[in-house]
Amino acid sequence: MADESVRRAFLSAIEAAHWEHELPRLVYADWLDENGEHEEADRQRRYVPAERWLRELAGQLNDETCEPMSYETLIGTATDYLQTGSHYSLFLGDLDEVNKQMGEFWKSFKIVTGVAAPDSARERMFFVCHC
Repeated sequence: MADESVRRAFLSAIEAAHWEHELPRLVYADWLDENGEHEEADRQRRYVPAERWLRELAGQLNDETCEPMSYETLIGTATDYLQTGSHYSLFLGDLDEVNKQMGEFWKSFKIVTGVAAPDSARERMFFVCHC
């Protein structure tokens, strides 16, 4: 098993860095590969692009107050949906456009949170029209 003190040092460096700074994650990914943790290494390499995509999606959506949705609200809403089945109302002219992105959404969500949505949840988006 890899040295846990080294792992903690990497995780501290990642936490201290701005989310967009890929270098600490990339170095950590190389270390993970060297220690046989290839799946987590791959997730770390894809983390920043996935979070960037999620942040851009959130900024394209308007919440119930007609303000752009925050990244934190998007992640929290998806998490609530997986735990309770609750939906989130949005003022959207065309929910179909958002639903077209659900595959990419759930893929990016898994990379960022480490939580995989069950097949039944991935088939639907958790937004409903607040018309």
